[in-house]
Amino acid sequence: MVGGFALYRAPEAANAGADRSGGAVPDQDIRAMAVYLASLADPLVGAREQAAQVRDAEARAMRLGAEVRSPVSRLYDGACAVCHEAQPLIDHYAPRPSLALSSAVHAARPDNLIRIVLEGSLNSAGAGRPGGMPSFAASLNDRQLTDLAVYLRTRFASDKPAWRDVGAVVKHVRLQRTR
Repeated sequence: MVGGFALYRAPEAANAGADRSGGAVPDQDIRAMAVYLASLADPLVGAREQAAQVRDAEARAMRLGAEVRSPVSRLYDGACAVCHEAQPLIDHYAPRPSLALSSAVHAARPDNLIRIVLEGSLNSAGAGRPGGMPSFAASLNDRQLTDLAVYLRTRFASDKPAWRDVGAVVKHVRLQRTR
C-alpha cells in the first residue's frame, strides 16, 4: 500500500493529495481517508448485490407474467402490482416488498401467504411511516384467493414445487379467522 501513496507525492499528480497549503498530505491522513471510504463501500456492495438479485428475479417473473394475461394475472395487476412492482413514485413513498424474494411465496406451504392477503400486514418501516398492506378478506372470494396464491407461487417462485390443495388451505385459514 505504501506504493499506492506515491500518487499523492508526485508533482505531476496536479495537486492530488496536497492539502490546501500546498504541502503533502501525511500517510496517516491518507490511510484514515482510505479506511473511511472503504467502510462506506461495504454496505453498498451488499445493496448492489441485493438490487441485482431483485432485478433478476423480477425480470424472470415479468417474462412468465407476460406470457399469459389470464383473469388472475389481471387480478394481480389490479390488487397487487401497484405496490409490488417497480414504480418510481411508490418506491420513493414507501418500501415495496418484492414478491420475487418473499418468504411467504417461497414457503413450503401457502398458509402464511394466504394469511397476509386476508389480514394485511403492518408497516415494517416503522410507526408513522407510510406502508403496510391492507386486508383483502372482504375483496376476494375463496376462488380468487386460491387462484391468486397459485399465480404468485408460479410467477415468483417458479423454481419451487406447486402447492397442493390451496383451495382447502384458503377455506381453513379463512375459517380460523372467524373463530
